Amino acid sequence: MTQRTEKSRKEPLVEVRCNNIMYNPATDRYYTCNRLLGRLPKDSEYQIKCPKCGHMNIKGKNG
Repeated sequence: MTQRTEKSRKEPLVEVRCNNIMYNPATDRYYTCNRLLGRLPKDSEYQIKCPKCGHMNIKGKNG
């Protein structure tokens, strides 16, 4: 367990934010959810559901 912690400390972390584009009919405008979902190591794969809007944010090997 200690080795994993040490390894993760050395890797640079990046913020993962929700990239869902939503429409607000009251203002007649589109906006991005942009909720902070977490901080993960750079180039890691993830599949995180946003608790605010319910959008599934996915990053695989290619993207």
